[in-house]
Amino acid sequence: MEMKLQTAKDQLMQKIGRNLLNFQQLEKILKFLVTNGEISGFASNLKQNQLKRSESVGKQTLGMVAGQFFEQSFTDDINDEQLPIDVKKPYIKATFHLDTENPDPEEKAEALSRLVTARNELVHNFLDRVDFKSKKNLLDASDYLDKQNESIILELDYFRDLGKSLDSIRKVFCEFLLSDESNDLFIGQNTVGSPTKN
Repeated sequence: MEMKLQTAKDQLMQKIGRNLLNFQQLEKILKFLVTNGEISGFASNLKQNQLKRSESVGKQTLGMVAGQFFEQSFTDDINDEQLPIDVKKPYIKATFHLDTENPDPEEKAEALSRLVTARNELVHNFLDRVDFKSKKNLLDASDYLDKQNESIILELDYFRDLGKSLDSIRKVFCEFLLSDESNDLFIGQNTVGSPTKN
């Protein structure tokens, strides 16, 4: 049975909504990774720092947060960190970095950059190029959105897995900080290099 023009229109609009929703999910996951991929501050204001970081990252666009994610997460040098001068109070800094070889950060950055461009094009220019009086044009546009969504899902699945991994690492880190082993490592008599160690 041949598809009617109105059906083709409705189908296209549904697929636009689907793709935009998936773009939003991708943006949300990236913001989670950027916000929680680094924890730093004095022990007394660590929670406040994270709340401020979350608020700041939450205001960023998809393109901005994507760029910050790669700048923060893919690095070969994890020791070049800026710390406060003359630290006299307990200061904590933990960062989450990714392997710089698997996956190739440049390939991932390019894939995400293409999606950022595609998202902006979908929001601002896509409908201008659609001929709503042509069923063929509507079906071609619909096929284009299906292919676009496949690319979104591919990256969405990758970053979802990263989000789950980061969440697991954070839980393990917190459990360690509360453990007897942590107490022994940082403040106990067995602390490496401790002046009080016999």
